[in-house]
Amino acid sequence: MSSPLLHELRTRGFAFELRDSGVRSEPRLVVSGPEKPDEATRRLIAEEAPSLKLALFLEDPPQWFVEAMLQVMDPAYPLKLRNLAAGVAYHVGGLEGWEAVVEAVADALMKWELAYLERAG
Repeated sequence: MSSPLLHELRTRGFAFELRDSGVRSEPRLVVSGPEKPDEATRRLIAEEAPSLKLALFLEDPPQWFVEAMLQVMDPAYPLKLRNLAAGVAYHVGGLEGWEAVVEAVADALMKWELAYLERAG
């Protein structure tokens, strides 16, 4: 999943990180940069926080997600894409269930599978 806001802010020198917040499994969005974001940028980041967190999660997924992606690709496992999307929605937080992320998860899965197949040669 690509986030235009994430891309724009990165070009302005901002960096983003997901950190454990201690609440459920929902990570905290940490923003750092060359200067403090102005009020409008802070407001925009707050409004877009769930989609920013989703984009960051899918850019650098945790090990459990990678293992689950392998299972979704293997027809011998019963794990379905919607179950994986539900896990992502729960982990990222602030999203309206698996339906809100299933397309982004499917896109990430396809990109990851293509990269995996290219490396395998």
